[in-house]
Amino acid sequence: VLLPGLVVIRDFLSLEQQKQILSNVRDLGIGPGGFYTPSYRDGAELNLTMMCMGLHWEPRTGSYQSARTEHDGATPPLIPPGL
Repeated sequence: VLLPGLVVIRDFLSLEQQKQILSNVRDLGIGPGGFYTPSYRDGAELNLTMMCMGLHWEPRTGSYQSARTEHDGATPPLIPPGL
């Protein structure tokens, strides 16, 4: 236990499994509805790039949405089986 709620389980996933997850997420991120830079209500951009899967988290309203209506209207990719 590193912190309350944060646990490291060594060797839970093999290196090959980790690489496959990374590859799958990267492919989703560069596709439609993938990685983007969110912004605040005033239009200032956050200093990060993110991607939602399944539903979009809208930081301006603090709610989940089916599409990035406040940004570009893109629909986030579905959560892939196995994740």
